[in-house]
Amino acid sequence: MAEPPADGLAVGEGKRGPGRPRKLTAEARRMLLTFLCGSLSRADACKLVGVTLQTLTNEIKRDPAFKLEVHRAELSGKAQAAALVTQAAAADPKIALEYLQRKWPDEWGKRTRVKLEGTVPAADGAAVVKQLLAKLGMTGAGVAVAPAATAAAPAAGES
Repeated sequence: MAEPPADGLAVGEGKRGPGRPRKLTAEARRMLLTFLCGSLSRADACKLVGVTLQTLTNEIKRDPAFKLEVHRAELSGKAQAAALVTQAAAADPKIALEYLQRKWPDEWGKRTRVKLEGTVPAADGAAVVKQLLAKLGMTGAGVAVAPAATAAAPAAGES
């Protein structure tokens, strides 16, 4: 029967041979995966475990099996959160609408209509519209600029 190492660490749990021991021990990995299953972000999970996000990123690059475990944990957390939203949406139409707006923003997203009135010299029109759109935080997609209305001729008897 083999004896455990003198330092009490099993192989792959902190020491890997010459050099520094890994910060992500088997216990730290398990805790990280648990937090990711609970829908925490990678950054928050790392803070709770006491490692940096860069340490996690390095370990994912170094270990393809761990990368897969992290991905599965994140998907599991995402599925649990989506299930909760779906359940809540069944009872509250506002939650259902919010879900639709976020899931499919092109079809269900809030649309903003802006009506601008006034005249701008034709040469400056495009530049003015771009400035206004930028101030509103909008792009030019779906924006129509109507030509300025011509002044109506005075009616008979008016001057």
